[in-house]
Amino acid sequence: MAKGPSKKSRRSVFDRFVKELVEGSNRTCVLLMHALLEQTIYSIVALSYPKKRTQKFLKYLKHNYNAGVELLYIVGMLPHGLYGDLNRFRKLRNDMAHDLSAPCGPEDFRGYGKSSKHPEEWDRARKKRSVIQLCSQLFMDLCEAEKRWSLRLAAGRHLAAMHQRRK
Repeated sequence: MAKGPSKKSRRSVFDRFVKELVEGSNRTCVLLMHALLEQTIYSIVALSYPKKRTQKFLKYLKHNYNAGVELLYIVGMLPHGLYGDLNRFRKLRNDMAHDLSAPCGPEDFRGYGKSSKHPEEWDRARKKRSVIQLCSQLFMDLCEAEKRWSLRLAAGRHLAAMHQRRK
């Protein structure tokens, strides 16, 4: 049977974890933003579809960022560029979560924001070399897409109601 890491090794990893939390490191920012994006994706899907039809799927989706991103892209809620940004962010998050030696800096956000409605915000965050601002901009782009999607859903429901009245 293989032995796990020694107490000293575990303590070292734990000390590094606490230090990163206290200092607000890039890794912490990426991990927390990923959790926020995941919750936002879940809530968009939950609000968009009747619970009776999607209850089992929502349980699966609740902790599956990739499935949520795929679903929202397939139904047309996510523009292609944002879809790519969210998938690249998932990979960055996985690297941060599973490899303590993986670096994380502003350079990891190269190519993000190409289809954003606010490219100047992405440029400003890149110039400041701020991972927090880059993560925040990704979240803002998702919120912008959610707003457009909500308007489309409302318009669709309104048209369906008008159609029902005509019958």
